[in-house]
Amino acid sequence: MLLTNPEPETLEMWRHFCTTKEKVMLVSCGEKCAWCGAEEKTENIYQGLFYVYPIQKYMRWPEYMEYYYWQDKKSS
Repeated sequence: MLLTNPEPETLEMWRHFCTTKEKVMLVSCGEKCAWCGAEEKTENIYQGLFYVYPIQKYMRWPEYMEYYYWQDKKSS
């Protein structure tokens, strides 16, 4: 008898910058962030790329937020 492992189910995830954990987190679709309570519907508003002037690069919203969060921490 030949046993084969079925393909693992792919989980749908959404990304956001968690200010509690201070990094970009992946959260299962339909769930809130366990650390800060952010919801997916809030993050869906900010789709697209955002220009980060100091490094002259386009980033997605969670990475954009993380970059400026750490920039602010360094300057204070």
